[in-house]
Amino acid sequence: LGGGEPLLFKEMFEIVRYAHERGIECTILTNGMLLDRFSQDQIDTIRECKTTVSVSIDSFSNEKQELIRGVSGALTQPIKGLEKVLQNDINVNICTVISSYNYDGLFDLVKKANELNVHNIKFQPIIFISNYPDTDPIHDKKHLNVLPEHLLEIKKQFKLISNYQKKSKIKTNVDLLEKWFFDYIIYLHSNKEDLFFKKALNRFWCAQIHDVIS
Repeated sequence: LGGGEPLLFKEMFEIVRYAHERGIECTILTNGMLLDRFSQDQIDTIRECKTTVSVSIDSFSNEKQELIRGVSGALTQPIKGLEKVLQNDINVNICTVISSYNYDGLFDLVKKANELNVHNIKFQPIIFISNYPDTDPIHDKKHLNVLPEHLLEIKKQFKLISNYQKKSKIKTNVDLLEKWFFDYIIYLHSNKEDLFFKKALNRFWCAQIHDVIS
């Protein structure tokens, strides 16, 4: 359940219950700003319906998170919400977009998330290309992507994270991401017309899809 911001939709909890009754488990993708406003009944619904709450946090630095998200309280409010839902045994993930603002602090983010008792983080690059053929790419997002000269530091961060998660409860997708992330960044800053995913898709978890289309 995404958006926009799904927590603005008043009937969201009815949808969660409706889906659960039909054997469907939901994940709520949220910026976390409204999490701490959950009533106990709403929290009980989330827990009973085995719903995962996935919160977008790009940095545990107040300054960076507010700069990236463009709003005051972009970190403090989600943290309040995270603590509230975690206290009620709800599965919580963090989704982090790797950008030129936070590429050198990914390991610190993982450590802080682990301290909060979050058990899963999903990293992803900035995707500015539209999924809709009639919609142009979001060009003002492209410049937020990391640069090729940042990749050495990101490899260092990934290695630290990979080693850290072996001895902690937290899990990330860095082992999967590193199979294509660096090629993706180099592709973005090249003048090549090659379709990136044609080259790298066979290294994704969805390799079977590549076998069908290649």
